[in-house]
Amino acid sequence: MKKIIGILLSVAFVSSCVTSNKYNDLMSKKVRVESEKAECEQAKTNLEEELADLNKRHVKLDGDFKSLKDEFDQVSRVLTRIKTEYNNLEDLHDRLTSKYNELLSLSNVRTNQLTTDLSSKEKELFSMERRLTDEKAANDKLAGELKSREERVKELESILAEQQKVVNELKSSVSSALLGFSDSDLQVEIKNGKVYISLAEQLLFKSGSILVDPKGIDALEKLAKALSSQKDLTVVVEGHTDDVPMKKKSEYMKDNWDLSVLRATEIVRILTNNGVNAKQVQAAGKGEFSPVDDANTTAARKKNRRTEIILSPNLDSLFKMLGEKPE
Repeated sequence: MKKIIGILLSVAFVSSCVTSNKYNDLMSKKVRVESEKAECEQAKTNLEEELADLNKRHVKLDGDFKSLKDEFDQVSRVLTRIKTEYNNLEDLHDRLTSKYNELLSLSNVRTNQLTTDLSSKEKELFSMERRLTDEKAANDKLAGELKSREERVKELESILAEQQKVVNELKSSVSSALLGFSDSDLQVEIKNGKVYISLAEQLLFKSGSILVDPKGIDALEKLAKALSSQKDLTVVVEGHTDDVPMKKKSEYMKDNWDLSVLRATEIVRILTNNGVNAKQVQAAGKGEFSPVDDANTTAARKKNRRTEIILSPNLDSLFKMLGEKPE
């Protein structure tokens, strides 16, 4: 374009004698050329802008292409893995199908066997249910009996507790009545639900005698006073000797048996004469045959020469609960 304009200017200067029409025509061309130049420059600018935009789009598309290529590669790897798994599954399916067919071929035999087993189990179950019903009925019966027994045991425990209370109170009453006597003369203890009063020989009798000494009479009178109000009680008086044979014998007392019986009888008389009901009292002679100490010593023989008064509370109510009668 610059060359054209230069040529035109040169022509204008050289041809100064050209006519005005010619000049105007040239000027008109010049204006048109300049206008075309401006349009070309604007078109160039627009093309440059479009080129820049296309370059940007190219860069973006190139990035998108790379991203899509990476995704495609990743999808290709996943597809390859899926194909491998699919092939494995197909192989597994084939093997399972083969196994299924094998099992199916055995199904009739197995089904028949299972049917037979089921029938046997049903019979066994029916038998077990019948036994369970019988056992349940027996258990219910036993439960009822157990409950009844538990109630009976509670009643017996209540009675035994009451009996124990009576025995403890009886021991306390006897101990209080005999409080002034030493332990060497008498002892009071509870054994087997009974109160045992053990009176030493030196408290009651002289050697070989059946007559109670005044000190012994005092003890027996105090004991009788404590027992006189006990109406529901059995009193057993047992005479005991040592194993030394009697030196002085008589027509009525030949050995230790006689001595123990007569001593027990004498004590019974003192008790009954002082308020104890004779129907509640028993006399027994044990001789030397129930010793408390088997040693062959003077001390042991002294322990064995004794009188035991055994107090037994009436157990009729307890035996009634037990459905038994006392002998």
